[in-house]
Amino acid sequence: MRTKRLISPELYAELTEAHPNFVGTKNCTDSMDRLRGLVTLSPQLQHFPGEVGYMYASQFGECGLLASLASNQTALHEFFEAGRRRDLPLLNERHAEIAAIFQELIAAVGPNAHIDSAYDKVLWKLQDERFPLRLLPPYVGATDAAFQRLKNFVRTKCPRWMPRDE
Repeated sequence: MRTKRLISPELYAELTEAHPNFVGTKNCTDSMDRLRGLVTLSPQLQHFPGEVGYMYASQFGECGLLASLASNQTALHEFFEAGRRRDLPLLNERHAEIAAIFQELIAAVGPNAHIDSAYDKVLWKLQDERFPLRLLPPYVGATDAAFQRLKNFVRTKCPRWMPRDE
């Protein structure tokens, strides 16, 4: 959406036929219509939706997972496999945790518009607390206090998503 040019599922299907070396897509959308179209109209491509889209897209066919919030590989693998098995109860449960972490991440970084790095740095800091949150001006990132709130939230409310060495 940021590019202001969105390729439709129908156009992906056409492009796939015209370009045999076209092998995959990255689609971080939560649009059910778009996800269903991608997986059903061009199943020969490997589609990589984000966590939100994966829950739905995995119900229509094989797809990858573009993980953006996952900080624990075991929990991420469990989520991915639940999609492959079309295990909706487990997908719903794990998705609720992912959605809660996402809301806390937004709160940690702050209400204003931010570049992706502001969010990415907070998530990387969960992996290694030495990771700096600082961004060069004019950009603004999260504070250490906000990071600690996010870390405490994940540790207490969604512990399966904490990095292993926590």
